[in-house]
Amino acid sequence: MAKKKRKKHPNRPSKTLKREARLSKARQWLPTYEGTKIVRAYRKRFHVDVNRAVRDLQELGYEFKPGYVDNLLKSEAIRQEQLRLKKEERRQLEYGMPEQDDTFFYIAGYTSGGAPYGVTWEDMARESYCQAKKQLPPIPVMFSGLDDKQKEAALGRLEELIGDYFMDADYLPTDKDKDEILNGLCDELSEALDEWAVEPFSMSDLYDWEDVDEDEDDDDEDGDDDNRPEIEPFKEIIPDNELRAAFDVIVTSYNEELIAEGIGLPTFLDSLLVAETERLIIRQFYSQDLGALLAIMKKPEVMYAWEAGFTKGETRKWLNRQLTRYHKDGYGYFAVIMKGSGKLIGQAGFIKSEINGESVVEIGYIFDNSVWGQGYAFEAARVCVELAFAQYGLDKLFAEIRPENTASVRLAKRLGMEKTGEYIKTHQGKEMPHDIYVLHKGAAFD
Repeated sequence: MAKKKRKKHPNRPSKTLKREARLSKARQWLPTYEGTKIVRAYRKRFHVDVNRAVRDLQELGYEFKPGYVDNLLKSEAIRQEQLRLKKEERRQLEYGMPEQDDTFFYIAGYTSGGAPYGVTWEDMARESYCQAKKQLPPIPVMFSGLDDKQKEAALGRLEELIGDYFMDADYLPTDKDKDEILNGLCDELSEALDEWAVEPFSMSDLYDWEDVDEDEDDDDEDGDDDNRPEIEPFKEIIPDNELRAAFDVIVTSYNEELIAEGIGLPTFLDSLLVAETERLIIRQFYSQDLGALLAIMKKPEVMYAWEAGFTKGETRKWLNRQLTRYHKDGYGYFAVIMKGSGKLIGQAGFIKSEINGESVVEIGYIFDNSVWGQGYAFEAARVCVELAFAQYGLDKLFAEIRPENTASVRLAKRLGMEKTGEYIKTHQGKEMPHDIYVLHKGAAFD
């Protein structure tokens, strides 16, 4: 049947006006409108789509009731998806519909036994439905809101993920590891919650709509005036305190079993431990130490030997060099932590270096000026000397010290080091005289 041609409204623009002209006319028209479907009326009068109509009306000061715009845009998104499918069907009819039957929307071929294979009508319906759902913001669902059966399945999967972690890990999960595992689990749970029963392909059957014409803009804006059900958005499981507590219980139980077998994992910080003294913990640095390290190294009085405090970028490079040394040499400068407070107060260790063309291993120490004079530097340096000789098999250690740095000179002598020469060190283009001190394995401490 041929379509009836619409009569043009005498006061309606024949084409879309430019924005300023449209808004100017709309300001005159808006006070005269007495209907209840203002968005539809605006669209027809000014030849704009739903989104533009809503934005224009809001700009003109029209106040929509709460939730109205969201529901309207959702309905429009679904309608546009239906129109897209109808256009696709017409295009395929125009250019030749691929072979299909009651089961397959598109038959790609046949097996040797004569059975067809390809894209089913159900697949097409699922894709269309999911595309419409993806346009909606997900609904957050707490783990604690799941039913007992869902929780049981989720916790079983969580045990598997934690088991996989323990197979390759050197330490217990950090907060970052915990978040990654739980977020991965919740992604899996969300997909399971969003499984849906197979629907017929027909969009009319799927949404219980009356068939609409792609050229017809007379859709209702109010959800009460048509039969369109609101598509439920995807559900997104969110880790909550209950799930995090379950994670901790499983990790603790798993590690206790390993401890009983003598193969338990340490915490991340414990895995970095190098040595302990009565007052200090000496461990490897890690990336989160940057802030505490910068607080020390930015002080010119602390970085006296460099004649300037370090910037954040310079401190980061220094930290990264230590991490590289751990990987390459097994040692470097280590973080010195005060027991009790857990505060990083300095660093001590030994690194490969070159003095007067000779490859050496050099001991060094840098401490915050707030703890000077309390013996922490000697306490940490002495442990590092013991590690160098006993654990790393070195037979001597070097130190290069500015002659005027009397505190470092005294400490070197307390360690048993002797001055053996002088050395000009260049830093950022500056020549800096240094004295060379050496400590041989077996030398006694003061």
